[in-house]
Amino acid sequence: MIYQNEADLLAEATRLIAKWQPLLLLQEWEINCKTGELTDSKAEFECAKSSFFAKTRQAVIVFDLPFWTGKRTPSEESKPERQGLDSTVVHELLHIRTADWRAEYEYIIDDVGKMKSQNFYHEEEKFINILARILVNLEAKR
Repeated sequence: MIYQNEADLLAEATRLIAKWQPLLLLQEWEINCKTGELTDSKAEFECAKSSFFAKTRQAVIVFDLPFWTGKRTPSEESKPERQGLDSTVVHELLHIRTADWRAEYEYIIDDVGKMKSQNFYHEEEKFINILARILVNLEAKR
């Protein structure tokens, strides 16, 4: 879905975070959201990005405003109509849910090397994409 403005996007994102946070057992986390412009090398494919601090249980999800307002032309696969804000919220919350593992494997990856690290992150991303779609579909059928 394309949102008309930042306020509408943030209102819906906040509602979806409140809905999914307890379902994913993230009640002990303080999760905020904001908009921004994701400009790193994967920006063509990214529509949101989470940052989190496992130790303090705090997280922020940044939603790419140009993507969600239709001002940036995404790849066919990642168009807002296809992506869905609900899948995106669940996807980012799953990254937060796995924060404790990430802290552990980042320590191990230092010994393994950068290439293996990139492979691991890629596989994690694929797993989270699949799991987010499954959860959103299951919730829609309830």
